[in-house]
Parts: sequence; C-alpha cells; structure tokens
Amino acid sequence: KVTLNLSHASVSIGSPTTMVKAGDSCTITIKANEGYTLPEVTQNGVTYALDNDKTTASVTVKPTEDTTITIEAVANRYKVEFDGNGNTSGTMAAQDDMTYGDAANLAENEFVRTGYNFAGWSTTKNGDCKYPDKASVKNLTAENGGTVTLYAVWTKKQVIPAFSSSAIQSYKYDGSAKKYTLPSGING
Repeated sequence: KVTLNLSHASVSIGSPTTMVKAGDSCTITIKANEGYTLPEVTQNGVTYALDNDKTTASVTVKPTEDTTITIEAVANRYKVEFDGNGNTSGTMAAQDDMTYGDAANLAENEFVRTGYNFAGWSTTKNGDCKYPDKASVKNLTAENGGTVTLYAVWTKKQVIPAFSSSAIQSYKYDGSAKKYTLPSGING
C-alpha cells in the first residue's frame, strides 16, 4: 500500500492511497493548493518529478512494503511595492515580508502630496481606495516571489472660506430670538 500524506496539496491524478502489486510501480500526480509551492522530496525508492513552477509533481514509487510519503507544500512569499501616484515628497521601501495565508499590516504611508490628503491604497493607478493606511491584508497574490504594487489615493484638500472681521456680531440677550447672518461663502 502506498499512501501520500499531503499538506496544502491534493492528488490530481490517482488516489492518495493506492494498492500496488509487488514488483510494480505506481505514479500519482499531485498539485499544490493555490498560494503554495511543492518542496523537493528525497526518499529512497521514490522518483519525484517536479515541474518548473513547483506547483505540480509526479510521484513514482515501486514499493516492497507499505510506504507513506509525506509532502508539505510551502506557503509562497511575495512583496508589496508602494507607488506615491503623484506624491511631491516621501519614499517607501518595498514590504517584502508577506507570506500567502498570513495576514500582515501594510507599512504606514510616508508619501506626501501638496494640497492633498492621503486616503489609502488602490490596486490600480486610477482606482478607488481599497485599503486604508496600515490595513491588515492577506493573500494579495498567490504567485511565489510575486510583486503587488499599491498606488496612493489622494483627495484634494478643501479650503474653507474665512469669516471677515466684520462678521463679528453681538446682541444683548433680552429673551427674544435674534437672527444672525453669516457674511461668508459657507452654506449650511
């Protein structure tokens, strides 16, 4: 009996437990789950043919006794790069400590854009804000060694008109209602 004990991977051709006649061999094809990569496996009597992107492998074994093969796929690592998207100052280093399957907080924004407030991060240059500053994110890409670029989203600062010095109004309270008028461009 040949048994594959898999972690973050599954059998795509064959069965995880296969009965093999003495002297014969069997081949079982396995595939890593999304966001995971298959490791190199060395075990006596096992031929392990791993594809180039390390997501699929053919396991061939010619057992002489019951055999269990344990294969644990490894979570992919990726990095996040930050684009100031029109910033006037500030820089940010890439965040390269991201692991598929684990949540992590994005680095705090260090970009500045004169006349604008930072709103958060978008996955496209002209997209809407998807992640606020220092947001907890998970699985931004499944690609091993991949890079995700997040773009700063900016909102234009609004200038509130100031009151003129002639706007100061006073009234001695006499118990009746008094209506004041505001001589500025502020409505509401």
